[in-house]
Formats: sequence, structure tokens, C-alpha cells
Amino acid sequence: MPSTSNKKKIFLGFFLLLLLVSIPLTLMITRKTQETRSRASGSTSLSFTPTSTAGSPIQKNVGDIINVDMMINPGTNMVTFVRFQVNYDPTKLELLPNPFTLNTTAFPVTVEGPIMANGSIAESVSIGSDPTKAIQTKTKIGTLHFTAIGGTGSTPTAITFGNLTQALSAGAN
Repeated sequence: MPSTSNKKKIFLGFFLLLLLVSIPLTLMITRKTQETRSRASGSTSLSFTPTSTAGSPIQKNVGDIINVDMMINPGTNMVTFVRFQVNYDPTKLELLPNPFTLNTTAFPVTVEGPIMANGSIAESVSIGSDPTKAIQTKTKIGTLHFTAIGGTGSTPTAITFGNLTQALSAGAN
């Protein structure tokens, strides 16, 4: 019958053997390339109308009012919420006292805003609590209203979406 000391040696040997086998096996498994999957569809896009093409910018004079429609194309998504941040050159454009007219037919709920800063306007809008009213076709979000206050020479000024801009959607994907 093995002594208690021999039992401890056998147990310690078995434990060390198990440890020596498990470490390389663990390293091999963790080094395997992971497969990432994404089911989100990035097909939603925001745009401005009227748009200008290279070589033919929209011509306006100082003092002219400029109305720019903000559009959303949901692609394969069902958009329920839009947060936009629009940036512009405050030396060339100035927001009118009523800077944004929301398309309340499509987006009846203003969640936040408009928030105006020097060269930026932001707002969050929603379809409300009825998911059947999710945006599924190209739709106007609203219209921005500017006055031209400075000449641009031969270089047109840009109106762009800021990095806080996002569109959220409902649906299985």
C-alpha cells in the first residue's frame, strides 16, 4: 500500500502533467483567428438638396436666402430617429431667426434642439411611439434656412454633416 507521501507525489505529478498539457492547448485555441459577423445594414444615407456638382456650384449673392432640404434615404432600414449636426462656414452663411423647419408629417416629435453654435446646428427628431410610421422611403427631414453673408470668390462654401449625426432604425436586423 503506497504511503501518504507517495500519494502526494503521484497527485503532484498528475497535476503538473495536466498543467503542462493545458497551457499549450489554451494558447493554441486563443491564437485562432476569430470570425466576426455583422448583421447591421449600413445602407441609410443623409443628403442635402439642392446639391451642387463639381464645376457647377449653386450661385448665390450676399444677402440671398438659401434654403437647403435635408433628406434621408433609409435603404433597407426602417428609420425611427435622426440626430443631425450640420456644420457650415459662419463667415459665409448665417442661420435665419427660424433656422430649421421640421417635416412634422414624417418626424412629429422633436427630442432635442435645435442647438446652435458658431458654425453648427444640431437637433434630434423622431417618428414618435408608433413603429408603423418608420421611414422606409426617401423622405425630407426638414429645411435649413441661411442667409449668404460673405462672398466665397471662386471657391464654394460647404454645408456638411458633423460627426454627431446618426440615424437609428427598428427592425429584426
